[in-house]
Amino acid sequence: MKTLYIIWQDTKSKNRMWQPVARADINSDKEEYTFQYTKGAKNPNFSPFPRMLNRSEKFTSPRLFPFFKNRMFPKNRPEFNQFLDWTGSNQDVDPLDLLILLGGSKATDNYRVIMQPVPQAGKYIQDFFVSGIQYIDEEAKEHISTIKQGDKLLIKYDNENSSDKNAVMLISTENGLKLGYYPAYLNYDLRRLLGKTTTPNEHCKVTVLKNNSDAPTQYRLFCRFETKWLNDFQACSGELYQPYSE
Repeated sequence: MKTLYIIWQDTKSKNRMWQPVARADINSDKEEYTFQYTKGAKNPNFSPFPRMLNRSEKFTSPRLFPFFKNRMFPKNRPEFNQFLDWTGSNQDVDPLDLLILLGGSKATDNYRVIMQPVPQAGKYIQDFFVSGIQYIDEEAKEHISTIKQGDKLLIKYDNENSSDKNAVMLISTENGLKLGYYPAYLNYDLRRLLGKTTTPNEHCKVTVLKNNSDAPTQYRLFCRFETKWLNDFQACSGELYQPYSE
């Protein structure tokens, strides 16, 4: 059983924020699939998906919904083996799991797909690609070429960010250079887990899983964030993740 969320970027708004607009519960063993919009779909700039126009309806299907199926990477696609390499996956990876690791993005739209995390041995673990590498300075880009698998990164709250009050920067442990950002659509839960501490790196770790020198910047640094799963914590439980209601 997997719970997925579709995250949408409002490109018409000033800050171009990401927000959840739909949830899908996937039980492939029993061929049970459900889809419902979340409160994020109330945004007036968001348009429902084709053949799923009623935002209040809960849709069911014996098959994976087209939104997800159309984003999967067939094994005969020329770059399929590259995607496996960039995520450290093997040939028998579940296509849906690969889609989640890669974020489910398409060049033609502004959606991402995430899976609701569950506790793993008492930990919150999130694998991700570092965002915003294309915007960092040349010195930082050169430094990225020296980063190795297993290296650690630091996080730093970017509280002065006018576009995203929850923004989280990723910093080199070696020289303090800014290397990019934790994905904006994941940072709300990170902030909830770590709270307002001024020393967040004492409570978490970020490890480089892959440094893909042959990849576009959005797939360059593949990392893992880990922290303690708090007893009262539930992932993806903010207001906009709740089921849509009139």
